[in-house]
Amino acid sequence: MAVTAPAQQTAKVPEYPSSIPPSLLLLILDLHPLSWSLLSQPAPPTADGSKIANAPLELNGFLNVLMIFLNSVLASSGSNQVVVYGATSGRSYACLPVSNRIGLIV
Repeated sequence: MAVTAPAQQTAKVPEYPSSIPPSLLLLILDLHPLSWSLLSQPAPPTADGSKIANAPLELNGFLNVLMIFLNSVLASSGSNQVVVYGATSGRSYACLPVSNRIGLIV
């Protein structure tokens, strides 16, 4: 009687990128002018005269970093989507998507 090796079973591995479900990133951005003007000012000194070690944050610089992040979300999978709302006092605006274009944000 001959001994045979057991038949190897191959596990079905889902293929990339169809195995990754699409995702939706919803971002609500506070665009109130007073908040951004306060963030763009240098930090006031504390009671003992020392300064807090954080740099001022301006809206233009923040938006540049935000666009890099949103583009990385879109580039990670072709089926990902990004929606951005801007909120001010008592109003909100749909910032992205501007139209039905597909692809990276410029």
